[in-house]
Amino acid sequence: MHIALLPLLLFLLFLPVFASAMVYEETTENIIIVTELTNKDLATGYINNYLYPRKNRAPHLTGTTLPAISKNVYSRMRTLVSEVAAGERTSTIFQIPFDDIMEQTTFTAEELDVDDIAMDGAITQETKNAVLAVLNASYNATDVVLALLADSPYELYWFDKGSTLATRGVGYKLNVDDNGTESVTLLGYIKLSMSVAEEYVADVYEVDPKFGQGVHAATENAKAIVDKYEDYDPYDRLLAYKDAICELTSYNYAALNDTSYGNPWQLIWVFDGDEETNVVCEGYAKAFQYLNDLSSSTVTVISPQGYMNGESHMWNIVTMDNGINYLVDVTNCDSGMAGYPDKLFLVGAQGSVDDGFTVNGTHYTYSRNIYSTTDLSISKRSYLEARPHTPVITFSSRWGYSGYGMVLRLDEEVDAVLLDDEVIQVEGNDIVIWTDEVGDYSYSVASIRDGFTSDTAMIEFTVYGEPDGTVLRIPDSIEQIEEEAFSGIQADRVVVHCRVDDRAFADSSITLAEIGEDTSRSAFEGCEGITLAVNEPEFGFSYGLPFIVRRNEK
Repeated sequence: MHIALLPLLLFLLFLPVFASAMVYEETTENIIIVTELTNKDLATGYINNYLYPRKNRAPHLTGTTLPAISKNVYSRMRTLVSEVAAGERTSTIFQIPFDDIMEQTTFTAEELDVDDIAMDGAITQETKNAVLAVLNASYNATDVVLALLADSPYELYWFDKGSTLATRGVGYKLNVDDNGTESVTLLGYIKLSMSVAEEYVADVYEVDPKFGQGVHAATENAKAIVDKYEDYDPYDRLLAYKDAICELTSYNYAALNDTSYGNPWQLIWVFDGDEETNVVCEGYAKAFQYLNDLSSSTVTVISPQGYMNGESHMWNIVTMDNGINYLVDVTNCDSGMAGYPDKLFLVGAQGSVDDGFTVNGTHYTYSRNIYSTTDLSISKRSYLEARPHTPVITFSSRWGYSGYGMVLRLDEEVDAVLLDDEVIQVEGNDIVIWTDEVGDYSYSVASIRDGFTSDTAMIEFTVYGEPDGTVLRIPDSIEQIEEEAFSGIQADRVVVHCRVDDRAFADSSITLAEIGEDTSRSAFEGCEGITLAVNEPEFGFSYGLPFIVRRNEK
């Protein structure tokens, strides 16, 4: 023998003898859970809970009340099924070593209450039964699965609940210490094999990860959009959201022929970054609401269901910073649609909650909504139209008489005006300032409409005492003054309530005329410097004379 081989032979001679690989004894039970929720319902719930982390969770979960080993299995399984839901893991066969779920896996005869751990070097059946009793006392696979469904129903959207194989792989190891004392160690694992629902299956116990990965990617992409526009004002921020959604997705016409309810109706396919995944109207509306909900804005967005021109549809109602509701239909603001690019963005509409609203020829009606009438009402004006501009006031004369109301006419209809510090409600665009006192007046005027206040304009005028002198008072019994009946007269004051025809007071010298609205526009033709005081409470016409006042009936 070659001398160089001797050390190798000696080394091999004294190597320890290793036992062959442990073969575990497996026992399996089939667990079937019955539930009314469909997997698509659960998938929707998972999306919502992933996008909007659940608040108000119970202070302790169902699974935390389980016995020790079951609770430890439950805790590990909650993490594992969440990984499957998020697309981070595809296998739904979950194997957990006993070492990970049991505080103690090695036992003496005294601890097991048996006479002997082994006989003739072999572990006794009594010892094996005693070890299994420790496991069985604190572990029940059905309880674990039920607790998971109670506490993580949406994370189990992929689980078909038709079958869970609960397996225990058990092995035993005999130990002898230096004093000859024997003990036994439990080796092996528990295994839960949870079958996958048809919509998400790659194999019986294998999930297609695309759905979960799409949820994660969509969340990150949506947050990036919100972060990008967080400092914009409310209108520009929402406009950016609308444009981003229309850029990321297109209308999924193919889904209209699919009777099932799934991904094309969800917002995930808007933000998942996949050009092949597109949505229908519900996806557009949910995506718009989600972006707003993610932001720090005080603007609120809801997504009512209903019909657009008789076809099923979902859109948004936005309560803007002025507290007024406007309609947004992101679907129909997309390229190629009737409202492109912003004809249906923060618009007002004509109609009512009960009968529906019409805007730009499109009629929206509600159905199956949980929202209040206040939530669903819509402004008659669009958001941009709502902002009034600095008042332009028709106020052609800067003087009048005490005892009459000075009339200011705005160039647009408003809800109210801010006259100095006083808010005065306005119907239409006429304002009356009562002027009982003689003197000089100066006011700041701002228009108020749909919660917005314009910049201010200044007005100044002088009020004189009522004119003294000749008064022509037409009796109430007179019903009509015909053409040129008083043409050319001289009077300081004329009071008439009946009908006045063309040129009835033409070319006259009159300082103040109190008239009714049933007066011809040319009745005082040729009169210079005249002031007309309209007696009727409703007025809306102009004679083109210095200015119009309304008699103070107080």
